[in-house]
Amino acid sequence: MSEGKGTRRSFLRTVGAGATALGAMRAGAAEKAARRPNIIYFVIHDMGKHNSVYGEKTDTPNLERFAAKGVVLEKSFCGAPPCSPSRGCAMTGRYSHTNGLMGLTNRGWSLPVSEKTIVDYLNDAGYETVHTGFQHERCSEELNRYQREIHVDMKNPGACENRLVENVVDNAIGYLKSRKKGGPPFYLNCGTQEVHASLWKANGGYSYLNRTEVYGIDDPDSVNVPAHLPDNRASRDMLARFQGCIRFMDKHFGRLMDAVEDMGYSENTLFVFTCDHGMVATRGKGTVYDRGMEITTLIQMPGTIPAGKRYDHLINNIDFMPTLLEAAGVPAPDGVQGKSFWPLLTGGDYTPQEAIFTERNYHEKNDPIRSVRTKQFHYLRNYDKEAVRKWLPHEILAMPEPKRQGWPRPELPREEEELFDVQNDPQEFINLAGVARYGEVKAELSAKLDAWMEETDDPLLNGEIPDKLNPWPERYIKQKRGH
Repeated sequence: MSEGKGTRRSFLRTVGAGATALGAMRAGAAEKAARRPNIIYFVIHDMGKHNSVYGEKTDTPNLERFAAKGVVLEKSFCGAPPCSPSRGCAMTGRYSHTNGLMGLTNRGWSLPVSEKTIVDYLNDAGYETVHTGFQHERCSEELNRYQREIHVDMKNPGACENRLVENVVDNAIGYLKSRKKGGPPFYLNCGTQEVHASLWKANGGYSYLNRTEVYGIDDPDSVNVPAHLPDNRASRDMLARFQGCIRFMDKHFGRLMDAVEDMGYSENTLFVFTCDHGMVATRGKGTVYDRGMEITTLIQMPGTIPAGKRYDHLINNIDFMPTLLEAAGVPAPDGVQGKSFWPLLTGGDYTPQEAIFTERNYHEKNDPIRSVRTKQFHYLRNYDKEAVRKWLPHEILAMPEPKRQGWPRPELPREEEELFDVQNDPQEFINLAGVARYGEVKAELSAKLDAWMEETDDPLLNGEIPDKLNPWPERYIKQKRGH
């Protein structure tokens, strides 16, 4: 009898220990899930690095405040300078010619539905994925597979009003307020139409919204003209409008910053502020020069990412996706070409990249370019033999009136190869490709570029890439036609 009682007690102890262990495992899993960071990814249009964080005389106090509490990446670039391809790179962690998005969605391209993005991987990992505002990766928001879309006009997600920064920030704050404690971690993607020229140019596509009345226009004679632009009437008029838009964006981004902090999200939220590519300029947006590829990248997560750090390592925006996944505890899937810099942000072991690669395919037209950039040199290979090059600022200022006051159309043939010493010539004005003493540098970078194109199976190796190689799905083409 005593033996039976002993056996029963032993059994109960075993069961109890097992239940305790199982409970502990579940509690541990729940705790681990709770510790996974929320992610806010705030991406704007067309700013490049034209803000006070990077030393430009454009008043962006909230970006400065954000940067002071986190990390500034000094040398971050997009993988492809047009808007849609750049965003495709950031969302997939793959080069434009690999993920298939090599042109603009508003010109008939679309990221293939089969191509997975960070949204898919975070959905699988138990995150709540939410989008508000602008997206430019696919022809329709629903193809991006967010669990929630939040817009001012839900019946017309593509309406410009949905993309305006004040509405995007309102929607983001509303979402944060609506969340219940104990819910899953979230990924909140906020995209704005600001600071795209369509909003502030006198004849911009959205000039009917009269946004310059909201932004204000600076005194053209008082603006600071960056060294990469000619100091003339066209540049000053452009900057006078552009900078008002930037300040307005900064003001509303500051509201989101304050809301994240006031609602207690800061310490467990990885917060990223970035843009798609460089600013509108004579040799900026749409080009593969530094002014066309450079992007603002500011990241904070108090308690995890040290405050006030600035890193000058080379970062490509294909590196964003694996970085965010690593922060979320999600392994980078096979096929991702970007490199996580999460260890850099958190003080771990990180080996900087020796070079980054970028490309241009379709923007206004087909103009295939491939480039490789190191800390000191930038090598570009231009495949369109008929292309003309952009004017340099001093060439414009040497022209007769009134031409010297504008941004004249390019006329001179563009060299097939370009090489710049970006340490000594940061504006990339002096092409060294034909200078004999740089022959070895050029040959080395050219070989590096060849190897990258081979390794990534660049379709340009097989000849001209067809326009709309990856078009909108047929049903969306029919919808647009009204069928």
